[in-house]
Amino acid sequence: IPSAQRATADAAGPVMDVVAARQELIGDGERSRAPLLLTADAMARRGRYGDATALINGATAANPRDFEAWLAQGIALTEHADGVLTAPALFALRRAAALRPGHPAPGYFLGLAMIRQGQLPEARQVWAQTLAAAPADAAGRAALAERLARLDQLLGMLAAGQGQAPAAVPAP
Repeated sequence: IPSAQRATADAAGPVMDVVAARQELIGDGERSRAPLLLTADAMARRGRYGDATALINGATAANPRDFEAWLAQGIALTEHADGVLTAPALFALRRAAALRPGHPAPGYFLGLAMIRQGQLPEARQVWAQTLAAAPADAAGRAALAERLARLDQLLGMLAAGQGQAPAAVPAP
């Protein structure tokens, strides 16, 4: 209908608060000091992921070793592509993982993107490997373990409904 207002991401709001999810997995000592990231987070919370990525580019250019900025960039790029893990998003997540080997956050968001693309067994494998590599005291480790358990439950229910378990998940 020509006179109907088009629904936008700003009007509907984002599906999940990726900023809060990122912050849940980051320890206080790992937080970025980049002022641009604060503004980018505000834009991301309103579903303006393209604008957020532009600001985060400034943060990563100013400090290429900013773990949280690279992580935020990977998340914002994935959200900007409606949950699709693009090559630039994967690059940013890999950069974050290289800066903090063993940190669960990059693997968590990689697995989350895979789940959104319907790759549940692959996401489970990524999450299990990420959890195994994470130090026992890593920030976000408990959150990842809880989500992995929920994914296992989901995969178990799906396997029970299909009569067979996916290769990566033991039968319930």
